[in-house]
Amino acid sequence: MHVNARLSEKKNRRVKAAIKLYERNDANIQEFDKDELLPMLLQNDCHSIEQSDSEDESRQKLPNNKRFLHVYDREWRSNKLKHLLRNVLDPEAEYIQHAKKQRERIYDDDMYFTSSEPLKNAPEWALDKAK
Repeated sequence: MHVNARLSEKKNRRVKAAIKLYERNDANIQEFDKDELLPMLLQNDCHSIEQSDSEDESRQKLPNNKRFLHVYDREWRSNKLKHLLRNVLDPEAEYIQHAKKQRERIYDDDMYFTSSEPLKNAPEWALDKAK
């Protein structure tokens, strides 16, 4: 599967998860303005690039030879946004689609796939002020 297709699927899963959490008035998402968050999630540049181990020959295989996806961060994203995406929306997306992730995700917040500009109209809480 190509990088763009994976990115589009991730975007769609996270948008659906956010909508479900808002519908349930879930405490994990209530601090985020729906009118700010949903448009931001609809932009591909909000989401990290994922590259499979077979697409990235420079990466070592996991010790058990299990397949994985290497997840590259966007350097402008705040810790608050990363937490929301990885620890709130991704688990909810996995739950509502009744499917386990097929591959382990390896996050490297110090390595960037490409340099990227912050999203236009991104809320202040989503931006890393140090970058």
